[in-house]
Amino acid sequence: DQAQTWQQSEVPIAVTITAISFVDTNNGWAVGHDMTILKTTDAGETWQLQNFAPEMDTPLLDVWFKDVNTGYAVGGRGNFMWTTDGGTVWNLKEVWTEDELVPDAHIFAIKAAPNGYLYMVAEVGTLFRSKDKGETWEILDSPYRGSFFGMTFPTADRALAFAMLGNAGVSDDLGDTWNSIDSTVNKSLLTSYVTDDGTVVLAGMSGTVVVSVDGGMTFEDKSLEQRVDIVGLLPLKNGKWLITSERGVLEVDI
Repeated sequence: DQAQTWQQSEVPIAVTITAISFVDTNNGWAVGHDMTILKTTDAGETWQLQNFAPEMDTPLLDVWFKDVNTGYAVGGRGNFMWTTDGGTVWNLKEVWTEDELVPDAHIFAIKAAPNGYLYMVAEVGTLFRSKDKGETWEILDSPYRGSFFGMTFPTADRALAFAMLGNAGVSDDLGDTWNSIDSTVNKSLLTSYVTDDGTVVLAGMSGTVVVSVDGGMTFEDKSLEQRVDIVGLLPLKNGKWLITSERGVLEVDI
């Protein structure tokens, strides 16, 4: 009902949840601290535990599923996991190599481009790309040396990566080359949304919101009066936006 009422789901574990991915109305996965992975087949009413490893003392920070079988989860200390059977079995894989600058750095997000390439963003300005569905990964030349928190695709060929302190970079060849762009803000950018008409919205710390109507090349500062840290956002049918933050779920104008 467009976020007007909420109900608590049945969850078999009490950990911080960091990300969620649905492939259709009913089937979704959530990840969180202690390498937690949960699955729902009833639109989120109930959840089943697929993975839990508190002994690893690290979180999973993002999850993305291509379909009901194929999915990926990434997180702290360079952890990369994948499944080809809907999560019945999760495989753990090393993506950093010993000769790279900071092995075991956190991977914050994973995203798929329209052409099917996979991308991951991480600490120390690290951008990964896979052209073979996650089998192998290459590290791309980066426009920034700090932590990247996310990536989005305003067009079929354009990738937009966003990072600490308002830093952002754009690539018009899906990652081969990158250029820094001016986001107009100096607060960390944590999340994104691209609307059906191509408008790009980035949001992050202290109520920061920036909007682009030219595919992510230039931005206008639309930051909120509420200085909340925005970790997720969605447009509502009434023209407002739903944001998630440390103060819970809020409905705002952007």
